[in-house]
Amino acid sequence: FFSLKDSEGTLWLASRTAGLFRYDGKFKVFNRANGLASSVVYCISEVNPGEIWVGTDNGVSVLKNGKLVKKLDENSGFPNNTIYAIRKDSNGNIWLGTPTGVHRMRGGKVLTFPPGEGISNPVFSILEDPRGRLWFATSNGLAFYDSGRFLFVRISGARGAHNVVSLALEMDSLMWIGTENGAYRLNLSNFRPDRSFQFEHYTLKDGLPS
Repeated sequence: FFSLKDSEGTLWLASRTAGLFRYDGKFKVFNRANGLASSVVYCISEVNPGEIWVGTDNGVSVLKNGKLVKKLDENSGFPNNTIYAIRKDSNGNIWLGTPTGVHRMRGGKVLTFPPGEGISNPVFSILEDPRGRLWFATSNGLAFYDSGRFLFVRISGARGAHNVVSLALEMDSLMWIGTENGAYRLNLSNFRPDRSFQFEHYTLKDGLPS
């Protein structure tokens, strides 16, 4: 499950098999049978207050005030119908993580970055830090976007460390990075793209269940 608590305190739960669940004292289920783009849900994001975007393997379903209002997919200009991650940044851009990389949406139009300028491998999670940098969990490592360009950050040479599947922020300065080689933690206040730095590494021996 992937979960989201929206601005009104409502809890949303995403399932890879059973659709989307909303809990506000009682459960309501959204799935393909009652209008959701697909019952395979990868992510949930509150793009605007009361407006929930649901990323699936068949495009994005948009809900307003708990009701399905539209679907966005390849017919809307999306480069791919499978949406792993959705994040609205502080400048109003909406970033989409897909199997073919990351894409930016603004004013209803989707921008695909030219070859060599963007990320071309799957993007599973997107995070914006307090400095406005965007971070991307990809199948080819950890990347960030700052000052108009993408850069990849080497976490470790260990097997599986390059396959980054999730990102989470702790207390505005610590970023947790989920990989196939355990979890890593980066102190963002010490981060400099032009120098080497250390990641804290957590594995089974530290209590992780897997």
